[in-house]
Amino acid sequence: MEYSLQNYKQAIAEVEKEKEEKIKKIIREYALANNTVKIGDVVEGSSDVIIVEKIDFVRPYHYNELPTCAYFGARLKKDGTPRKDKSKGYTYQSNLKK
Repeated sequence: MEYSLQNYKQAIAEVEKEKEEKIKKIIREYALANNTVKIGDVVEGSSDVIIVEKIDFVRPYHYNELPTCAYFGARLKKDGTPRKDKSKGYTYQSNLKK
């Protein structure tokens, strides 16, 4: 195959895209495999109590950190009922209170 600058850049971009997709898949699988929370659970983080509607994952910022889950849902009052403003928020697996 004859390489032009355009062909070279395209080939590199395709390899980088494949690599990124594979890394994202591994991160997601790891985070979900180490998750104990289910949709519908009530979880308390450092600042919010929510009822989980969606589970996502968080990529580590540093090389030595591990992927974790992020939980999204309706914020609850202290008595466990939904807030009047119907606000929603995230609570992170790393911030869950035991």
